[in-house]
Amino acid sequence: MATGRRVDRALWPAAGPYRKLLEFLDRVHADNGIRSLRTIAAGMNLESRSRVSCLLRGVDGALPADERQLEQLVRALGGGDDDVVRARVLYRTARAERAGNSVDMHQPAGARPRVADSDPRSLGVHAAITVPGTAADLPTYVARDIDADLRVILTAGATDGCFVLLVGGSSVGKSRSLYEALRHIVPDWTLLHPTDTHDLRRLADSRTPHTVVWLDELQKYLVGGLTAGDIRAVRRLNHPSIVVATLWPARYQKYTLLPSPRAMEDPYPAERELLDLADVVSLHPELTDDERERAQAVAASDPRIQQALGSAYGMTQALAAAPALVHRWRHAPDGHIEALITAAIDARRMGIESPLAADLLRAAVPGYLTAAQQAKAPKNWFEEAMAYASTELHGAVSALVPVGAGMGVVAGYTVADYLLQDGVDRRRRDIPPQTAWASYRTYLCEVGDLLAAARAADHLSMPDQAESLLRAALHRGNDAEVRPRLALLLRRLGRISEAIHVWRDGVAAGDPGARLRLAVTLQSLGRMDEAMNVWRDAAATGDPDAHVRLGFMLKSVGRTAEAITQLRQAVTARVDGAREWLAALLHDEGRVDEALDVWRDGVAAREDGALDGLAVLLQSEGRHDEATDELHKALAAGVVGARARLAELLHYRGRVDAAVKVWREGVAAGEPGAAGGLAVLLQFEGRTEEAIAVRCAAIDRGDRDAYDGLAEIYERAGRIDEAINTWKQAITVRVPAARPRLTALLLRAERLDECIALWKEAELAGESNAQHWLTELARSKTA
Repeated sequence: MATGRRVDRALWPAAGPYRKLLEFLDRVHADNGIRSLRTIAAGMNLESRSRVSCLLRGVDGALPADERQLEQLVRALGGGDDDVVRARVLYRTARAERAGNSVDMHQPAGARPRVADSDPRSLGVHAAITVPGTAADLPTYVARDIDADLRVILTAGATDGCFVLLVGGSSVGKSRSLYEALRHIVPDWTLLHPTDTHDLRRLADSRTPHTVVWLDELQKYLVGGLTAGDIRAVRRLNHPSIVVATLWPARYQKYTLLPSPRAMEDPYPAERELLDLADVVSLHPELTDDERERAQAVAASDPRIQQALGSAYGMTQALAAAPALVHRWRHAPDGHIEALITAAIDARRMGIESPLAADLLRAAVPGYLTAAQQAKAPKNWFEEAMAYASTELHGAVSALVPVGAGMGVVAGYTVADYLLQDGVDRRRRDIPPQTAWASYRTYLCEVGDLLAAARAADHLSMPDQAESLLRAALHRGNDAEVRPRLALLLRRLGRISEAIHVWRDGVAAGDPGARLRLAVTLQSLGRMDEAMNVWRDAAATGDPDAHVRLGFMLKSVGRTAEAITQLRQAVTARVDGAREWLAALLHDEGRVDEALDVWRDGVAAREDGALDGLAVLLQSEGRHDEATDELHKALAAGVVGARARLAELLHYRGRVDAAVKVWREGVAAGEPGAAGGLAVLLQFEGRTEEAIAVRCAAIDRGDRDAYDGLAEIYERAGRIDEAINTWKQAITVRVPAARPRLTALLLRAERLDECIALWKEAELAGESNAQHWLTELARSKTA
């Protein structure tokens, strides 16, 4: 593993939550062996080390983008589960301080609806069939078997926040179950129902805690570009908040299914990342025996439930008039009427989620009809078909549902979800006619819709349609997402020159990823001179990273001298990583002294990582005394990380007492991480009692993080009772995550009853997550 040095603290604030977070990250870094920025960046899946440097040095107040990136950073620094938990606490505190208590809303918080006051119909809960003698409101709720699990998750979410996804088919009661659970758990929280992804992002910045964000029919937001980062932002900026969403099983499976190894692309990586954040609860379409028994009890007082129980289609489906919708479509009085509904179903089947414009439907329908049917259609065929398709059945729902864009304005139409589910199944082998594809190209405005339709066309082995849809999407915008798909399709079809032309257009248009894609494409075709010219042009226009790219390509074709020249220019331009790559290339060429000079220049310029690079290279050459001297100089100069690197080198050379002395001097100077480094070294050398004494002394000095190290020493030594007592002491001084860590230790020791007693004690103390733990432990006991 490449080693590094501790970061410069010059930019850290003097005090406050942000400094505490930076100090903690620095301590994790030191306690687990200082790692280079390059190693940390690789652990976080980052291409550049500069982001890591900013996060650790506090440049411009940099914070991880979200808690997932925070966890990646902590683990890349060598931290474990406990460190992640502690980091999250500090991160949230720093975020809260930065955000303050201000509320920046387009609408006053008091004017926003509470969960208890919200209209279930506007949230997507289906209207029910009308039966003589019943009121117009919702039928009595029949409790579902999933309600208990759903409410446990939401109860925990009321404290810590959560993202709940309810997966189930159309008209099975997803929205109603969520609505009832939220009314029960958080009736007084604010409820936000964004109209689209843009609206969601605006709401994410409102910084209003105790908020429920309702995302019924999640796929509508996914097509609009919803990402995992958006969900994290909502939860982070409005903590605690609860995000709830619904999705059909087929769509959930489509999004989460990993592509085959032979697939040319992964079509749903963003969707899969988002869904990985969710607590998923599944709702089955058929009632269980217990649910049916509860429904029969309710039916005595609600005739709608009684009538729905007698349906062969299922109680929840019958309540939403689902069977009548299918009958109305399949037995339409004229072909053009059935064709209209079929065209709308097909558009949805092809992945189009935006409201379907009337013009789109009008243009699509002719291809579904024979020439004779087209000739017989009346002049007002479209108006007649729309009137039929939008007529409500049993007071509940129509086949096509208008979507508003303001008072008296219809933006388009959507298909009733149960009808869509049935239609997708019936027409799964049918291909839309040419008029449908043409209508998509002409009338779709959202790039996400065009991309979805293009993906569907490609899946149906219709590359010409896929290409035309992708070109239409490129014309609409969002080049960075569309251009790679179009170029990949053209290349797959053997139209290489056209694919290259697509990338050249992207470069000319300023697409940030187009230049790299163009160069990689040319390189893969063996057209190395053209690929290198791409980077030469970039360097000439002031792109310093281009020198590195060009240097790598020159090295790959054996033009080492030119590669070194390019990397030297990159070093002069202070391109992140260039010094390391230049030194490595010189070393590979046997030019060791020049490589050392490269690192020495970096040390003189006080560049991050330069001292580590110099020390590592000297060690690799067996010049240990020179490396030791350099590190002693750095330590005397107060270079962050020099102590850990020096102690590591001394230990490696067998000079254990000298390494211990270096760490003890750090402890005496009060340096963060020195006690941890000393304890780890002593423990490695088998000097367990000395290591324990160091950890205990740190605890006496108020270092609450030392409890973790002390408990680990005891556990590794087989002294389980002492490890348990250590965590109990940590609980008394409120060390974060002490109780869960003690729980894990007790479970490893197979002392389940003590775990339960521990969380009963927490429940009496009013800890919010105690009930969740007790529920999980009870399940473990009965398993």
